[in-house]
Amino acid sequence: MGDEGDVQKVMRQELLGIGVNAGACLIVHCAFKPMRTAGLSPDEAIDAMLAALGPDGTLMMPTFTYSYAGIWNVKPFNPANTPGIDNGILSERFRLRPGTLRSAHPTYSVAACGKDAGFLTAHRDHCSP
Repeated sequence: MGDEGDVQKVMRQELLGIGVNAGACLIVHCAFKPMRTAGLSPDEAIDAMLAALGPDGTLMMPTFTYSYAGIWNVKPFNPANTPGIDNGILSERFRLRPGTLRSAHPTYSVAACGKDAGFLTAHRDHCSP
């Protein structure tokens, strides 16, 4: 995370104001358009969320692929490089960030970064959504 801009500061303060506490686990699935309209890039929005959570917090986003191998000519799921489908630019940028982990569930994977990312993403390939 680099220098925080004014809009990032406002977003971080808004998150803290609605009860997102340092050290919390925040699950985010939202439209990016309002953030873009406010002047944030996807990476700046993610940085603001991580800043609000602090070093002991965890951020998680859906990276669903609906990769039903064997039907609809879908390629097999690979957690390292299969993009999410219809999750939005924020989830996709988050998935690609260094340090972000992704679960191995072939249809309903999630990406997580922070203290509990390993716990939230490991051994989830056979879990029910």
